[in-house]
Amino acid sequence: MSAFQRQLWMRIEDYDPVSQFSELHALVVEMVDAPGGAPIPAGMAWMADRQTLSKKFAHHLHTLAEIHCGSVLMVGGVGVPFIDHGSIKVIARAVLENFIVFAQVFGDPDAEVCRFRHMTWKLGGLMDRQSLSASTAESKSRLAAEKLQIDQLSAELKANAMYQTLTNGTQKAILKGDWKTGRSWQALAKEAGLSEAYFRNIYSYLCGYSHSSYAAAMQVGQANDLAEQSSLSSSMFGVMCLCMARFATLYAALFPSARTVLERERRPAFDMWNIGATRMEEVYASR
Repeated sequence: MSAFQRQLWMRIEDYDPVSQFSELHALVVEMVDAPGGAPIPAGMAWMADRQTLSKKFAHHLHTLAEIHCGSVLMVGGVGVPFIDHGSIKVIARAVLENFIVFAQVFGDPDAEVCRFRHMTWKLGGLMDRQSLSASTAESKSRLAAEKLQIDQLSAELKANAMYQTLTNGTQKAILKGDWKTGRSWQALAKEAGLSEAYFRNIYSYLCGYSHSSYAAAMQVGQANDLAEQSSLSSSMFGVMCLCMARFATLYAALFPSARTVLERERRPAFDMWNIGATRMEEVYASR
């Protein structure tokens, strides 16, 4: 722990996720952009997906911030200002899952472990697409080509030394496209270093909005005041700051250029939010 982190340890009141969000997002965007154009070693094409998933992460965060600024809906010729906090929560869930997938697939210090996990993740995604109905010649051709990729990936996985150490049940799960191998998002979040108790609560809440639960619809209906909508929107920024700080740490370990950005642009918000599960629980228990 740095001296700066120790200085901040007990200053709970300094955590201001709404204002610190933009500081952390600017840092993430600069870090993700830093490796652009860097050559990928021969035989390591899978590494390109590190940046693909990172761009998805940064884009979702940008959209979330834009929605938080508010909009105007024209109703009968009259402009009604509102903040769509429901959409913010749907996007917040996507951000949270994006961080967990990034940590799971690319966060291990052993590149071979990451390569193996990437294969299982890619296989799962390609197999999901096979269940879609193809209505055009182009889409049918694409699915056929991806079926060949699935067969090739399956063969590569079966020959992989890491795959061969797994239990029979886990092997079968992977070949069926279950890259999580039966683990819940809660279990994956814990592996990513997030507070298990906090994640369970926030994720269940966010899923309610994604699945249009009655409670979520009721909350949208009751929040007619702009200030209340802003408050409901702002409540998501803490977990977003946490994800960004943790993501920056993982990303810096993958790209020297991104690490240079982090070291050069190291900001107070990063040190405050780059915290482990125990500290996370202390922060939210006090708010």
